[in-house]
Amino acid sequence: MLESILKILSVGLMSGVKFVAAIPIALAYGYNYFETLSITSLGGLIGVFVFFQISRIITNVLEKGNKRVKETIIHQAEIQHKPLPEKKKNFTWKNKLIVHTVRRFGLVGVALITPILLSIPVGTFIAFRYFHNKKQVLAYLSMSVLFWAVILSSLTLFF
Repeated sequence: MLESILKILSVGLMSGVKFVAAIPIALAYGYNYFETLSITSLGGLIGVFVFFQISRIITNVLEKGNKRVKETIIHQAEIQHKPLPEKKKNFTWKNKLIVHTVRRFGLVGVALITPILLSIPVGTFIAFRYFHNKKQVLAYLSMSVLFWAVILSSLTLFF
C-alpha cells in the first residue's frame, strides 16, 4: 500500500516539474492508460498552480528589490554629484530565444511548448512574466498540460 502511494507521488511530482519524463516513469511502474493519464494530468496541473504562485512571489520580490537598488544608486549619485551609470542590457542566447518565442507565438505557443520542451516551472515563470492576463495564463497552461497528457498517454497505447 505504501509502495503504491509512493509510486503515484513520484509520477505526480515528476509531472509537476518535468512533464514529458513522467509518462515513461508511469509506464515503467505498470500503470495503464487511464491511470497514467489521471496521475500525470493531476500532477501537471498541480505543478502549474504551484509554480504560478511561486512566480508571483518571485516577481514581487524582484520588483521590490529592483526598486530599492535603483533608489540606492540614485541616492549615492546625488550625494557624490555624479551622473547615473548607464545600465547595459545583457542579451544572452537564452534571453533572445525567450523573447523571440514570446513575440512570435504568444501565450498559446509558450503554453504548448511548456510541458514538453521547457518544463513546467520555466514555462510558467515565462508566461507569468510576459503576459498580463493571469487568468488566461493559468487557463492556457492548464489546457496545454491536459492536451499533452492525452497525446503522450495515447502514444503509449501504440508503442
